[in-house]
Amino acid sequence: MPHRSRPTPVFIDLTGRRWRRIQRVALAVGVLSTVIAGSLVGTVILSPPIPPELPLARANNTPIAAATGEKHSAFTRVDRLRVAYRRKLASAMLRYRAPQSRHPESVPVLDVGRGGRPTRTNAIVAGFYVNWEDNSFTSLSRNYDKLDWVVAEWAFVAPTADSLLLRVKPQVIELLSNKPPETRPSLFIMLSNFVVSGTDSAHGGFDSTLVRRFLANPRARTAAIRQLTAVVQQYGMAGTLLDMEGFAPPVQTHVLAFARELHDAMHAMGKLSTQAIQVQDEDDYVRR
Repeated sequence: MPHRSRPTPVFIDLTGRRWRRIQRVALAVGVLSTVIAGSLVGTVILSPPIPPELPLARANNTPIAAATGEKHSAFTRVDRLRVAYRRKLASAMLRYRAPQSRHPESVPVLDVGRGGRPTRTNAIVAGFYVNWEDNSFTSLSRNYDKLDWVVAEWAFVAPTADSLLLRVKPQVIELLSNKPPETRPSLFIMLSNFVVSGTDSAHGGFDSTLVRRFLANPRARTAAIRQLTAVVQQYGMAGTLLDMEGFAPPVQTHVLAFARELHDAMHAMGKLSTQAIQVQDEDDYVRR
């Protein structure tokens, strides 16, 4: 039987030359691809497409108009692109003007609550506004035409007992300022013996000891009157209402002294100084 030789394998390269050739080809292709990709990226970054030239519009912003109206030629494509976009910005600023902002917290509003209408009956219809009640603003808006006075609880004795904390509600000021003056009720700021804690008037309590320290300190009373005078003057309020109740007779003397000082300050401004009393207060205290 004749001897048959085994065929030589086709895919086996014992010398390794085929693999070296494949590596060289792959390296050349990789280098070429990298060069092409780098050229494309460099073209986009260094030489971006230039938008069409826009006519320079007159802008309210003088520096921008001056910068876009230069006669100097742009030496590079990037400079020309920058000039073109400046012109586009100037045109947009002329066409779309920025709306006028209004911040009730920082812009003083005068005469919002001096009361430009007479009372409709012999009795005064007053409503109390408090910041801590969610429905308070809704109720004020709904019953606006029925009220002669709006008494806002916006002044509180500070925890340091040397001044006041003022919590004016911007929404109420905005509501009154947007109404015709002849329809506005009189707006009063109320100072009570409720001591707040935190950033709002919803938390705190009646601290009689702290309020006694405040009332017995002439410098603290003077600082408080200065604060109330400033806020009444700033917003054109009708005056103040003092609501400090439930004190023993020795403390009532300090309450009355503070009430007289506040009355003199409001009277000098042509404003009203009112005071809330309890039903069970003695007649002598009320007459004083």
